[in-house]
Order: sequence, then C-alpha cells, then structure tokens
Amino acid sequence: MCNVGGTELDQLISRFSLPEMDQTWSRKGFRKRLPTLVDRQRPTFCWTISSNLGIPDPTNPPSAVGLELAAFFLFDWNPSVTDIREQYPLRLEDTSELAAQAHIRHPAVRGQIQIMSTDFLVDTNKPELPRMAIQVKTSSDLSNPRTIEKLELERRYWALKEVPWYLLTEKQIPKTVTKNITWLYPAQMVLDGIDNTLNMASLYLSFFIKHPTLQISQVAMMLDQAYSLSPGESLQTIRSLLALRVFLFDIRKPWSTLTVGDLQASSDINSLRNCYVANQ
Repeated sequence: MCNVGGTELDQLISRFSLPEMDQTWSRKGFRKRLPTLVDRQRPTFCWTISSNLGIPDPTNPPSAVGLELAAFFLFDWNPSVTDIREQYPLRLEDTSELAAQAHIRHPAVRGQIQIMSTDFLVDTNKPELPRMAIQVKTSSDLSNPRTIEKLELERRYWALKEVPWYLLTEKQIPKTVTKNITWLYPAQMVLDGIDNTLNMASLYLSFFIKHPTLQISQVAMMLDQAYSLSPGESLQTIRSLLALRVFLFDIRKPWSTLTVGDLQASSDINSLRNCYVANQ
C-alpha cells in the first residue's frame, strides 16, 4: 500500500536471483542456465540517461549506466533499505584465489590485476535479508562469455562472504514502479522549502476528502483555480508531498491513473519533518 517494500521487495529479488553453480566451473554449463535469469514473459523495459536530469528515458535502448540509475532509484525509494554503497570493491586477494580455483582469468588491464567491484551493496532492516549484493547488466551482456566468467567470480566471492548475490537486468525492473519513481524522484531532490510543503498537507488532505473520485491532475487544476495559483503549481506540490511520502499510494499503479481516494495520508507528519530536516 505504499512504496516498494515487504513482499514486493522479496518478489523483485526472486525475479533476478542467479542460479547456484557447483564448484566445477563450466562456462558452457553456466550459459545453459542463463534463461532462468530472465523472465522471458515480462516486457522489456529499457533505460538510458536523460541529458538534463540524469533521469532514465524508457523510450530508448538499454544501457548499463541507465540500468544502474534505475536500480538505484528502486532501492533508494524502498523503505526497507537503510544503506546503499555503489561500486563496492571486492578484496583482491579473495578474487585472485577464486579465479585460480575456477581457472578463470582474473580481470586485468595491460597485465595489471584490477580490483573487481559489485554495483550495489544494499543493507536492509529485514532480519531475513540484512544485506545483499546486486550486479546490474543488460540482458545482451549475458551473451558475452567473458562477462559470464566475471559474473561467476563475483558470485563465488559473495558466496564466500555469505552475502546473497543477485543479478538484475532491464527485464526484471517493474516498468510502472520505476516510471513512478522516475516521476517522483526529482521532486524529492529539488525541494527547497520542506517545511512549507509539509504545512500544505492538511489543506490538500481536506480537499482530497471532498473529491475522492477525481484524478490527481484534476484536483490539482481545481486547487490552482481555487487559490489563484499558477497553472501546474498544485500538481508540483502534490508531487512533492508524494515524494516526501506524506501521501502514500500503491507504487505499482501508474500515478497518472490514480484518484486522490487512492492516496493515504501518513500517520505521523512530524516524524517525516524531523527525518528530512535531519538529512539537510
């Protein structure tokens, strides 16, 4: 009923877990299992970076950088996530030993052994999954034999550390969820007067209660007219209140189809205020 979390997080993770391999490394055997990494029934959702805001654009072909940003949005927006470390370095001594054991060439540049990294190391407040490592790849990357070798090294590394490791492609990212977050995230980043925005919550809530069947955009237009505001000003305020989680909604539904009756007011705006002030 609000952000991606709980069972939604579990379901997302289950969609991109990498199958376990035995200790006998075989690139051919690994590649035979690749179809289990990708749900072929789900529509492809591709990302690239917008030139201005760094926001994914779902109309363009997939890029690894855009996928990483989309993944970051997903985890940063998730209330169960407490910390995200990007490009987390793997201990060189461990990856070198694992490479020797598996007879895989360790990543190197001009003969110099390179430190490997995992795209995201994510901490959560879930006792059953306190930490997980996430590697992001486009599905087309999985046809590259060298990429598969490096993924296997990374998988073995996190198995050694007893940390769950997952592979994420553009085919596992929920399309509607990420589009909603993409719409909301800039509103969270550019907020200047958080106190003023939060103070508007009660006014907007009373208006929502009177018109529960209207869509967000319709109510925003009515508010602009009622208070002689510039066109779009109320929609931006509502967007900010949603970004601040003052009003919660099912993130799996497109925001543009929501009625204000689909929104639920947060039970403790003061706690939200203190949280955001502390992070300034």
